[in-house]
Amino acid sequence: MSTQTKKVTRTIITSSSSGGGGGGRATFSSSRLSGGGGGRMRTGGVTSRRSVGSSYSAGGGGRVNAVMAAGVMASVGGPAGALQTLSDARMTRAHEKQELSHLNDRFASYIDKVRYLQERNSKLEAQIKIQESREAPNIKDLYEKELRDLRALVDELSNDKAQLEIERNNWQEQAEEYKGNDFAGKTARRKGVSASAGTSCLPLTVPPAPCSAPQTFLFLSDDYRWWQDEAGLRAELEAEIERLKKELDAATMARVDLENKLSTAQEEIDFLKRVHDEEIRQLQDQLNESLTIVEVDSRAPTTFAPGPDLTEALREIRTQYEELGRVNREDAEVKYKQKFSELAQQRERDNEALMTARTEVTELRRNLNSLIAENEALKSKNNALEGNLAELEARMQLEIEEYQAAIRDLEQELETKNSEMAQQMQAYKMLMDTKMALDMEIAAYRKLLEGEEIRIEQKGISDSLREARAAYREAMKTRLSLDTEVAAYKRILGPGVMEQRLFGESKEGMQTSSSSSSSYREYSMKSGSGGGSSGKQQVTVSVSSGEEK
Repeated sequence: MSTQTKKVTRTIITSSSSGGGGGGRATFSSSRLSGGGGGRMRTGGVTSRRSVGSSYSAGGGGRVNAVMAAGVMASVGGPAGALQTLSDARMTRAHEKQELSHLNDRFASYIDKVRYLQERNSKLEAQIKIQESREAPNIKDLYEKELRDLRALVDELSNDKAQLEIERNNWQEQAEEYKGNDFAGKTARRKGVSASAGTSCLPLTVPPAPCSAPQTFLFLSDDYRWWQDEAGLRAELEAEIERLKKELDAATMARVDLENKLSTAQEEIDFLKRVHDEEIRQLQDQLNESLTIVEVDSRAPTTFAPGPDLTEALREIRTQYEELGRVNREDAEVKYKQKFSELAQQRERDNEALMTARTEVTELRRNLNSLIAENEALKSKNNALEGNLAELEARMQLEIEEYQAAIRDLEQELETKNSEMAQQMQAYKMLMDTKMALDMEIAAYRKLLEGEEIRIEQKGISDSLREARAAYREAMKTRLSLDTEVAAYKRILGPGVMEQRLFGESKEGMQTSSSSSSSYREYSMKSGSGGGSSGKQQVTVSVSSGEEK
């Protein structure tokens, strides 16, 4: 309790009686309140509740009474007046004694009541402290732990929800994209089929005339390279789109995480604010309750005489509690403002990060939309190119089949020509044999003619000479016709083929020439041994045998 209360409880009430001495003095021993935590008031105890009164014992008290009696008698002017005055003084003294005794009883009861209330208050405060020390921290820790777990669970569920929403949006976009691609692909294929009904060599160019096979192959190779480049570009764009989608998902998750942290911080601020208000309210209730109890206890007894004034002490106690509440409130407000400013700064940073993330997301979405549009255009172009490529493959297949049919016809014609050439070679072989035989016969005829001319000049046989000359001219005509046919075969077959065919046939020619030379030797022997008529006959036989060959 405050020092003012201690000063009040140390009041010493004294009363001087008409008799002197120590017996005419009523004293209370010093009473004081301990300034401990419980605020317990300790009184030294009243020396004697009935000690206040007149004491007419011997000693100092008798001398005082004698002096007072002498003075009274002198003032009233005689013994009768003195007796009356003394009687009045005794009555007044008795009344004062009775009143002082009543006041002492009231004061003692008040002190007992205050002491009882202080003891009860200290017991209740001890019980409250014990109860708070046992339950309040545990409950507070339990609630704080539960709140932390619930906030963590809410953040986790919010992140899961955001992740699921992102996946759902991605799947919806992919489904819409697949639907749009399917519809666009069908439309592009229909347009490609309708547009490519005519003849074309390139997917994007329509030549005025049908293309040959080498030109078509060249165009297809260029188109294939261009298609490979477009496919590589498409793969790069798809990879970039996937990367942008991942970055968008990460930015969305960061935004959701920041929003969750912001909401958690706001909830924590609200919770701390409510706790702070509740603590302030509890402190104010405790202060008001303690002040009300003290005031009620001080004002409760109406039958007692007014005791010492405790208003100043109560005002000081109220001031102290108000000062303590103000300090606690200011401290809490400072902490609250500091925490709120930190959270506000954190919120500003989070808002800036969120705005940056939203700006990046908007930019990424715009880039994504442009890339999607470009991808759609490339896909439609790719579909058109694939349609043109399929059409070109079909046309190339038809041309290949036509070329294969032409090759088969040419091979069949080549086989026919080879068979005809074999027949011509056979005929050529026969002609060459005949030519070689005729050459040898012509040489034999020339020698025979030379020999016959000499012999005719010697013998003068002119008929045989004419016949020999006629046979020589026939042989020369036959040789010229054979040379013409051989030249024609050479032009048809070529010199290389003739050399290859004739290289294996040289032996037969040699055999024919050997047979012709043997016949020539035989003819020469016969012509040398026989006469003119017999020589004519041998020449005729030799010519006929050569023609037969």
